[in-house]
Parts: sequence; C-alpha cells; structure tokens
Amino acid sequence: MFPHYSVTWLLPLALAAPLAATPQRPVRGQHLVEVTRAGPLDAVTCMAATQNGAAPTRDGALFVPVQRVTFADEARTKVREADLEFWRSDDGGVTWRHAASAPTRHDGNCAVTPDGELLAVLWSSGGELGFNSVFFQRYDPRAQRWLAEPVQLAAGVSADEQYHTSDLARTDAGALVAVIGNHANVQAPTWNCSWSTGMRWLAAGKQEWAPLVQVNVASYGCGASAMARGDLVDITYRTNPGGAIHGLRTVEGRTGALLQATDENVGPEVAADRYIANVGILCHDDTGGRSVLHLLGDHAPGKGRLAVSFARPGGPVRTVEM
Repeated sequence: MFPHYSVTWLLPLALAAPLAATPQRPVRGQHLVEVTRAGPLDAVTCMAATQNGAAPTRDGALFVPVQRVTFADEARTKVREADLEFWRSDDGGVTWRHAASAPTRHDGNCAVTPDGELLAVLWSSGGELGFNSVFFQRYDPRAQRWLAEPVQLAAGVSADEQYHTSDLARTDAGALVAVIGNHANVQAPTWNCSWSTGMRWLAAGKQEWAPLVQVNVASYGCGASAMARGDLVDITYRTNPGGAIHGLRTVEGRTGALLQATDENVGPEVAADRYIANVGILCHDDTGGRSVLHLLGDHAPGKGRLAVSFARPGGPVRTVEM
C-alpha cells in the first residue's frame, strides 16, 4: 500500500559533478540523488505529479515536501503517525537535510510555492479525529520557522465529508489560489456533486481568504492541477459533461473571479473509443502555450496511452499520443 524505499531528486549531471570521486568529462543527462530514506517501520513518498511539490527560494535554496508514514507493527498494517517533512538543499540539489515538519498531526499531501521571501504551503491533515482537513501557512526559509498559526481552509467532519489538497498557485502580483478536492458526502450550497474541485482565493497583501467555491461545472472534478500565468491561475481537472474531458477554468488574480462560465475542454473531444483518465498535469510555456500531460485509454488500469494536449492562446487543441 505504501512505498517504503527512498525519495529521490532528478539532478542535471553538470550540477552533480561534486558527487564524482575523480574529475570526469561533462556528460549530457541527469542523475538521481537520494533526498531521504525510509526506516524499518517507515514509508516515504513525494507529492503527486499534479501538485506543485517542490519550490525554490530567493536565496537559492530548494524545498521538497515528503510524507513519512510510521507504522506501529512490523507487518506495516497499523499506521502510528503520518508526518509531512520539508527537506532543503542549499547546493542545487546535491545534498539534502530535514528543515521542518508541518505543525499538525497525521499530515498528507502538500503543495508549496514561492511567496516573495517566504514559502506558501497548503497541506492536508487528519488531526486527532482522523478526518482530513486542509491547512495553509507560510514558512520563512531564512529564519527557518513557521509564521503565525495554520489557517484551516476546509474542515473535515466525518469519514464521508473530508477534503484534500489538490494544488496551490501564486500570481505575479501576489494573489494565492488554493485548490481543494472534496470527498463523497458533499454539502450545499458550496458543492453540487461529490469528488469535485473547489477553490479559495487570497488577494495580494490580504489576510482573509475568500469563501470556498466549486470550480467544475459538470459532474466530478477529479485530479486538479493548477498553474499561474501573470495575474491568472488556470485550474484543470477531469470532469464529465456527458463524456470525460479535461476541463479548465481560470481564476482572475485581482478579483478572484472565475472567467469561464463552464468547463473549457483542454484535451481531445469526447469519443466512444477514447477514455480520459483522472490525472492531468498542467504546464505553461513562455509563449503563452498551455499543455496537459495525461492518459488516453480504456477503463482497465495499465492500458492507457500517454498523451499531450497543447494549445496556443486562441488556437485549437492538438493532442499527440506517445
């Protein structure tokens, strides 16, 4: 159920030169560096590919959140604790050290993004009751400490009504968009269907988050991924307006408004022989292009085909299968 070996960092070989025992000619490629290793009763894992699961700071450091699950028995069936650790590198990813842990208990998935001199962090926590809630807090990498107290952005109250961190993005002007997924037992008026994606917006320079709103218009809104471009934040998710698509809506960073009235399809059109899987990883480029890395295939696990859907502003979506 849990991976239990180590968390690794993919490093360009040019940066990895200090690892070599003797001088070598530069080699094109990459090198895996171990960030941390699990103990006999531990399991360690990095964040999901859809999340902003690593962040640089202005002074050149790198931060990676890692979940460490500690088991109470050698059979690894009873979880004693789940801790969200933050590992830091000050040499471009060559070496790593444990810098901090989330200030809550039973922590899970996390998204982190640079926020001026600070880091903005969004994570899930089961707390003492075991029902997942979502928290936000800033971390000061210079002073190496958390600032203020954690802010609860979505509160889990039962086994059916829980929330999890999907992603976190910051606009160029400093607004934050926290992307939050819900569980099975949805509550109106915020939600109109389960397994959906919600959003809370924090205006630049402010302290009070806007109320939680549902992002997806059609049923479901799974596996959300977010990315900022200037003063806008795009949020993608797998939704189902009569057939599975990768939907997208955009948050205007100055007002917190959602710009599209309904889900924009940023993948291939619905077809009887095409199945869109839940996971889609959103990327932007410097030309304004937008890409979603995702899977096409049937409903059986392991039979999907890797695909990239790409569009430039105002242009059509093109999908290339790998």
